[in-house]
Amino acid sequence: METKYYWSGVPEEVKWISTDWEGWKLFHTSIPTKNDNTMSFDSIATDSIGYSACYEYSEFIGDWEDSLEERPE
Repeated sequence: METKYYWSGVPEEVKWISTDWEGWKLFHTSIPTKNDNTMSFDSIATDSIGYSACYEYSEFIGDWEDSLEERPE
């Protein structure tokens, strides 16, 4: 199965990955919602991680609106 991201090494609690408009990778523990104002996907933090930038440039190539991906099984 082809994926948008390299999931190897991503913490188990991260269930979704997205990329913001600047190309930074974002981790989410729950499904995020699209935020047109910030041009990224936002999570409501329900735990200590919720939403976090992993401070690395994303390998995803394309429009940020198409970047959201759920962790493959």
